[in-house]
Amino acid sequence: CFSKGTQVMMSDGQDKSIEDIQVGECVMGKDGLPRSVVGLPRGYDTMYDVKHISGHRHGAEVHGMMDFTVSSDHKLVLRTKQNVLVTTRNYGGKTYAAVNYFALEDSKYGVQMVRVKTKVYGYHVHGGQAGAEEKARLFATELDLSEYIEWTIEAKDYAKVDVNVKSNTTQLINPVWLETGALGKWLENRGSNKALAPTLAYLLGLWVGDGYMERAAFSFDPKDTGLVERVERDVDLLGLSMTSNEYHHRCDNLSSDSVSNDDNVAETDFDVTDYENFIGKQVTIARAQNADVHLESDADTDLSEIFEDEIETSDSDMTYDSDLSVTSWDQRGDLTVTLHGKGVRLNGSRKHNNSNNVVWDAIEYFGARQKTQNGLEKTVPDHLAFDDISVREFFLAGLIDSDGYVKENSDGSKNATISTIYKSVCYGVLKVARSLGIKVSISTEDAKVDSAGANHQFVYRVFLNGPAFAGVLAKCALEGNKSAETDFERGPVSFHFDLVPCGKQDYYGITLDESSDHQFLLSNMALVHN
Repeated sequence: CFSKGTQVMMSDGQDKSIEDIQVGECVMGKDGLPRSVVGLPRGYDTMYDVKHISGHRHGAEVHGMMDFTVSSDHKLVLRTKQNVLVTTRNYGGKTYAAVNYFALEDSKYGVQMVRVKTKVYGYHVHGGQAGAEEKARLFATELDLSEYIEWTIEAKDYAKVDVNVKSNTTQLINPVWLETGALGKWLENRGSNKALAPTLAYLLGLWVGDGYMERAAFSFDPKDTGLVERVERDVDLLGLSMTSNEYHHRCDNLSSDSVSNDDNVAETDFDVTDYENFIGKQVTIARAQNADVHLESDADTDLSEIFEDEIETSDSDMTYDSDLSVTSWDQRGDLTVTLHGKGVRLNGSRKHNNSNNVVWDAIEYFGARQKTQNGLEKTVPDHLAFDDISVREFFLAGLIDSDGYVKENSDGSKNATISTIYKSVCYGVLKVARSLGIKVSISTEDAKVDSAGANHQFVYRVFLNGPAFAGVLAKCALEGNKSAETDFERGPVSFHFDLVPCGKQDYYGITLDESSDHQFLLSNMALVHN
């Protein structure tokens, strides 16, 4: 049983508090199939906190841990990695070659638990060191042991488990095998091909990473031609069109003298990082000089529209005099790619139209953009953790292509880090990754001012790794991110834990049908027993 408020994943993928579940409802099984609830145990008991042990530095802000609270008679679902070790032992003045290994058996406490077993071969019995060690090695190789021992034990008895067993024992984060096809069904209801769901998912991930908050548009590095080509292909498949506009990083050099094309104008580097401060001063200058205005635009504040009217106005209609001049327009900047809906005219005064745009409609319908007390924020749609597996993988691939940093591991596989200022995106990625059996962890970086005086916001960094991650990278567009299609086994991810008594509380549980395995998923995808 669990403490009040513990979130359980229901058989349709939705979350529900343990105390609100009713008899006849179904929870999510580890195979993606429903488990029927037939009873609702309640009581008051000593409780234990399951504390996820992570590699975070001491005192660091911790996110995304697998913590939950259980009753004393709750059965922990455990996995112990087998560890066969040949060592030397001394006892009673004699030396032995010893084989240590784990075995699940009855204990002196009257409960089954994994214990350390030892088989010894005395030097004095087997003709010396060589003979004894040979016997030990032969015994070790002939042990018919599985890689893991799967077992359960009640929380109150876990303290009796040997420390060496505990160091090799974990609980499990289980993949979500349910595939609802929600995105495909939504497309089909609009009259589109549901097989395009992975294509749309990739663009949704791309938008969450580098999309403009107010429209279906992205900010790219113009050198990422593979990314642009992927988007061009995808929008064509979805019946959309796209336009692109390259903005420039340079803020251009200023002179206080009245000049036109004076070769003697002094050139000064000016790094624009704060658009809000820049607009008031530089736009006035640019307009006064009848300049061709090009400014880098970030992904969440689209400034290009501020200048749209001026950009589209003919130079012949503008005559201004000024003591200031703007020179040196030569450095490439970000590329804005805008998606346009079916039937939208591109030669009108308003180029950025979201109407009849399947990407924007999906953003709105599935809640990838939400209003908060701090304004609009991006988020990861809730349904993705139980949508089709290919949809989940393509979504993460788009997010990595836009906002990820991919590195190679020592074994040739790859990992990635996704950086975001949005907590909602951070935890959404965490949930989708766990649903795929991907190893995932979260770290943070505090807001700061760097040595150049630039402000950096507080950032969440989501680290993705493990065999199942190859399924995501195979779907990326950027060559540096892409990984070859490989065979892998999608399975549970282990997490180490500690168990800490936390006093008496009310507990709430569910009893599953006797014909079941009595195991189900919490909302954080911890595999637990009823």
